Amino acid sequence: MTKGKRVEPSEANDKTEQQPAAAAATKPAEPVAAASDKKGSDAKRPKPGKPAAGGGGRGVSLLALLLALIALAASGWQWWQAQSLQQAQRNALAQQQGQFDRANARLDQRLQGVPEGDDWQAAER
Repeated sequence: MTKGKRVEPSEANDKTEQQPAAAAATKPAEPVAAASDKKGSDAKRPKPGKPAAGGGGRGVSLLALLLALIALAASGWQWWQAQSLQQAQRNALAQQQGQFDRANARLDQRLQGVPEGDDWQAAER
């Protein structure tokens, strides 16, 4: 029918008006059914902030815990490696210090036999 125009009731219009009325009576049933489907599908969905019924939140948290433990172990291993490297460097430095001290002592012994500047000049004359 035409929109916006008022139609006077008549026998011809009664048939056409009954069909939309019957269709209108069935239309509310469809949204109710659709609403019940929505409620059913909403019931299956977890609410925000709550884990799914299947334990999906627990799996994610266990995975995060596992990754945190792996990261902690890796950082501990790196710390241990750094400490052993520093200890090896300290040992090498102590060894070099000992070598330098021995070389310095040898040079001091050699210098003890050499006359000093005044004695050297007197010996030259």
